[in-house]
Amino acid sequence: MTADRDTMRRCQALVDGIDVPVPYNLEALCQMLSERRGRPIRISPLPPGVPAGNPCGGWIPLPATDVILVEERTSRVHREQIILHELAHMLCGHADLRTVAEGLTSGLLAGQLTHLSPAAVQGMLARSSYDEPAEEEAELVATLLADRIAELRGAPPPLATGTLRRITHAFGGPPPAREEDA
Repeated sequence: MTADRDTMRRCQALVDGIDVPVPYNLEALCQMLSERRGRPIRISPLPPGVPAGNPCGGWIPLPATDVILVEERTSRVHREQIILHELAHMLCGHADLRTVAEGLTSGLLAGQLTHLSPAAVQGMLARSSYDEPAEEEAELVATLLADRIAELRGAPPPLATGTLRRITHAFGGPPPAREEDA
């Protein structure tokens, strides 16, 4: 599934509306977005023992705070992309936790995160497929934001070449920067 022009424009406008902190660091970006949203953003590791096949991150909008759960056993670049993806869900307004995916159980996570309702955990787990338009949109915003951050650092975009850029393009992101990356 690829993003149409309207989706690309909307996502680019969201990213253009973000004053990425200079010098950039992820904590400063989260603090800026927290202030912009008027609520704290807390980043926490996914509980140990999350079964394979579940997402490597998630956003759970609680009444007073936003919690981003992220897989800690991954590279720094992947961890940051996960967090950017979850921040993108916030920016896009994907806070609807009313839909609970059939067949998903939240026993493991709900048992370890007792302050969360099973519906909140299941809502987070329901966002595990790029087939969902919200997932495509969030990944596109995250990729555009990662590219903006790389530009501020004076580095090539982290997904500008190779397999990751081709995968991102397949989900509606910008095309590979060079012909040999296609």
